[in-house]
Amino acid sequence: MSLALLLFAKGLLKSMAEFQVPDDIIDSPHYQDAITWVYIHMIVLGILVLYLGRFVNAIRHQKIVTITVTIAILFYTYLDIRTSDSSLGNALYKGKSSLGPAMINCIFLLLLVGTITKLFSKKNN
Repeated sequence: MSLALLLFAKGLLKSMAEFQVPDDIIDSPHYQDAITWVYIHMIVLGILVLYLGRFVNAIRHQKIVTITVTIAILFYTYLDIRTSDSSLGNALYKGKSSLGPAMINCIFLLLLVGTITKLFSKKNN
């Protein structure tokens, strides 16, 4: 969510130009619509995760939500690495910053692993 908010504040098209997306693609109204939708979707998902984290109180439900979110973030991380400009990616997006989304996901995954560890410890069962 923080990455999406930062990109909106900076300007989505300006931000995508930093990933060396070709000008003819950035200038496409279809691309502009799609990228706007993607980042709004990221913000909504972030708000939903915060909401669930705050108001889901039953341990059983917390476990289900945390595992579901972890699986989703793992998949998003795979997608971000797949398109990065790295030895594991296809360099759809260019430059070192192309690994930024995957790195943010990895930090979030570490936090989720800590949460999962806590939720599945013997104290909480």
